[in-house]
Amino acid sequence: MKSMKKILSLVIALAMVLSIAPLAMAAGDDGMGGVEQVLLNETFEGVSGVEFPYTLPATSSGAFNWKRNTNTTTGQEYIFENDGTNTYMSFYNPNSTSHNREASRALNSAVPSGSVVSIKLKFKYDSGVKAFHGFDILGHTFQFRTQVQGFYADGGQYWTPTYTAIYPNVWNDIEILLFPATGTENAKFQYYLGGTFITQGNYSSDLDYTKKAVVLRQSTGNAPTMGNLKIYYDDIIVTAFDNKRVCEIAADKISLPSSATGNIALPTSGFGGATISWSSDNTSLISNSGVVTRPENGDIQPVTLTATVTYGGTSVSFPYTVNVLPESVYFYEDFEGASVGKLAGYNSWTEFENTSYAHAFTGQVIQETTSNKAGMIWREANPTGSGNAGPAQYTVSRAFDNAIEGGIASVKMNVYFEDYVWMNTRVSDGTNSVTLQFKTNNSVIYYSGANIVNVQMLPDVWHNIEYRIDLPQKTFEIIFDGRSLYTIENITLTGVSSITFEENRTGLGNSTSTNEKFYFDNIVAQLIDVPYAYSVVDFAFKGADGAASLYPESDGSVSGVTIKKHKSAENAVLVAAVYDGGKLTKASAPINVTGALINAETTYPVSLPIASAATQIRVFALDKGTLVPLALDKTYEKRSPITVFIAGDSISENVSGSQSSKVVNGETIVYDREGWGMRIGEQFNSGAISVSNHAVGGRDTAEFISEGRLDSILAKGQRGDFVFVSFGHNDDGSNISISDYRANLASYSKAIKEKGMTPIFVTPVSRIATGADDSGNWTAYDDDLYTYAEAMVAEAAENGDVCLDLYTAFNDELDGLTYGEARAYYVPKNIDGTHLSPAGASLAASLIAELLGESASTLKDLLK
Repeated sequence: MKSMKKILSLVIALAMVLSIAPLAMAAGDDGMGGVEQVLLNETFEGVSGVEFPYTLPATSSGAFNWKRNTNTTTGQEYIFENDGTNTYMSFYNPNSTSHNREASRALNSAVPSGSVVSIKLKFKYDSGVKAFHGFDILGHTFQFRTQVQGFYADGGQYWTPTYTAIYPNVWNDIEILLFPATGTENAKFQYYLGGTFITQGNYSSDLDYTKKAVVLRQSTGNAPTMGNLKIYYDDIIVTAFDNKRVCEIAADKISLPSSATGNIALPTSGFGGATISWSSDNTSLISNSGVVTRPENGDIQPVTLTATVTYGGTSVSFPYTVNVLPESVYFYEDFEGASVGKLAGYNSWTEFENTSYAHAFTGQVIQETTSNKAGMIWREANPTGSGNAGPAQYTVSRAFDNAIEGGIASVKMNVYFEDYVWMNTRVSDGTNSVTLQFKTNNSVIYYSGANIVNVQMLPDVWHNIEYRIDLPQKTFEIIFDGRSLYTIENITLTGVSSITFEENRTGLGNSTSTNEKFYFDNIVAQLIDVPYAYSVVDFAFKGADGAASLYPESDGSVSGVTIKKHKSAENAVLVAAVYDGGKLTKASAPINVTGALINAETTYPVSLPIASAATQIRVFALDKGTLVPLALDKTYEKRSPITVFIAGDSISENVSGSQSSKVVNGETIVYDREGWGMRIGEQFNSGAISVSNHAVGGRDTAEFISEGRLDSILAKGQRGDFVFVSFGHNDDGSNISISDYRANLASYSKAIKEKGMTPIFVTPVSRIATGADDSGNWTAYDDDLYTYAEAMVAEAAENGDVCLDLYTAFNDELDGLTYGEARAYYVPKNIDGTHLSPAGASLAASLIAELLGESASTLKDLLK
């Protein structure tokens, strides 16, 4: 069993290394990089005084410094065109198969003998073109055969559609690298399309550095005669590298993981055939051959691996930093050291993109800030297709270096939402998986066909997500921003071996926003190596008079400790203690907490005297046999003022300016209206509470949740705060059944108490008739609303919550008044019979305070 000190060291180490990135830098004698000489950079831009299209004259270099070498068939000249924003070269597909078409351009300077050469260019061709075209350089010929989608070098066929096709009507990015012969190897080439390596081959002859031009050529062959179709060239760049620069490029292409959970494959060869040797500054952790020895526990330790890259007799050294993770950490990914671009190929990340939606979803590694990188999936536009249905369209996943098997697995990550996405996260054992969907538009987490929990998902904010997976107990706990939200029972995972992120298009509707992105970063998968996982939820206090108190009072006492257990425990005790001036004054006898239910909050009574309001109170969960801590100790921190939140409808909402208006029979009626939430703060001692009124007119219990308003309260609230919950009018108007109404109220109770806050339910105020005689007696108008008030009282009692029956108290207050007298507490009768006047809001607030004072709630201690 590992000590808590070691666990804390691991946590601190994790926090420190999240900002550590792999480092690759040249360490040559002069500290300078190798030479990268651009011999030709032809964009075809910048030519003035030319009328487009411009036909390249025969045997002349013309305005563009290009020379037409051969062209014996009219209408097939090389042409320079301008589309308004860009200039490029083109020529027509041949209408004869018996002639070559050539154009050449001298390099700006000679190619240094022995150098490696890169030729980059873009070309595209019209649909239907079937021709042989390409270029010559340094004595070698490269040809693209659009008729058969083939690539040829010096007449040898090296590439067919088995690999990748070059598409018509789009610009294809081409790079060909040329390597001279060495003492042991022939000259060779490497061919890249769109940045992806396609093929390579060897030459029987070396590079001819006396050839000082690039020659574009349409070759004779079996291509059909289709003279009205074109082939286009643009952005031709020729670059020469010296040996040192080749070493730097080879080093830049080395990809090492930022952290090590298993042996590392250290490459021994690289770009251009460069050789690579390795040395480690800590061979006890990583050997010179990449064998990793992980400590059982302790801090994450950085190791410097130095690559010595050699090419053409030149050697350069490059250091890389790899973090060695202790055995309790199985996977660690902070994306530092990754190149900006696609995820595929970076540290074994893989991707899948439905090609039907290739322009709707993009996955890549992006530079989120100047100091941090993160994985990103971006929904660029609404995918095509019928309706909202459809599979996840873009998926990126990563297998762990080692699978977690047995014990409690913790998978943590940071997630950042922009606007409206449905993000899936999936953890898997290779066969079974658990997939959660975060619906950011309505702040709901979705699992296995149902919305399981509401949670505040704020855009443009990094959220901390943890999945705590108890493999022996088959439970999957969701912890969001440090708050335990939900536990899935009876999962089928036998381990945890991979993590997947995907954008799901289902339900995205017809949104065409281009800002629908989410980022993921700082992923840590580890085995929690404490045997149990308790957290202290709250403390209860009594005052000097023995009555319950919100805060510790001089001569009072600590009367209870509430804890939550994250897994089963067989041998645990709880100890509470008080300190004065940093010195222990008294501790409780150990309390056996073995029988606590999984994920249930349980309150245990204690009796510890408090000398003063400044007394420090702490609690510890310990292993009964060894007294090893099972959780971080909790210290009470007094917070004042507490916040009283209001979740409700127009009867409690803040009304801007207190005045409203309504057109009645063509006349604008201006009247005063207030919600009781505007007056409730007046009932408490000055400075004792802060009121945060989230009530909104027209909302019922379901709408307030679906619109994310309850989650907003939970996100802002803190343990010890209170929430007044008052609904009914709109539930009645929306025909929400009594059973659904009670189920919704139960959801409020559960979510509020899970945050460590306390719900207080307030029944709705009765409506009043709008057409009675002012001199008649006031009577209750709505028996239907009474059924909702009655249901709220019953549901609160069932859940052990305080319920203030404002419906009955308000009716009793008006009982015996005339209709005209009672009407003063409502807005004018030609407006409606529902909303309260300032007098009605004030009366309701005072009645709530009176009912609160008679209740068991500790909030009553702060009343005037």
